[in-house]
Amino acid sequence: MKLTTKSRYAIRALAHLAEQPQGKAIPLEAIADKQCVKLKYLEQIFLKLRKAQLIEGKKGPGGGYMLAKEPQRITLGDIVEAVGESTAPVLCAVGTNDTYCSGTNDCPLQPHWIELKKQIDAFFNGHTLADVMRKKGG
Repeated sequence: MKLTTKSRYAIRALAHLAEQPQGKAIPLEAIADKQCVKLKYLEQIFLKLRKAQLIEGKKGPGGGYMLAKEPQRITLGDIVEAVGESTAPVLCAVGTNDTYCSGTNDCPLQPHWIELKKQIDAFFNGHTLADVMRKKGG
């Protein structure tokens, strides 16, 4: 499984917000600069993160974005799901045939792909932004 660029950028940006003092809003431009991400692309990602209530915006002077919850309450799975990405190693693991698959229901690999997806999901749902920050510092 390869984590998509959108998911990686979202995780990195939220990790950056998690480094900030609680309640401090960071302008999106500053986040984009720090993470070396195009502002327009990050705007699209932040719309999804805001809709999922993982971040909140503050308008006016000193405005920007901050986490909507404590870092220990935001899982990597929450972030990946918020930006609309899948953790499935292959499409048939989520019930969708992919173009290289025969599409038959008796595929001997499908149960293994489904099990792998469950393990990937367990990893993402079992690790929080706080975990990411602890690993970064240690």
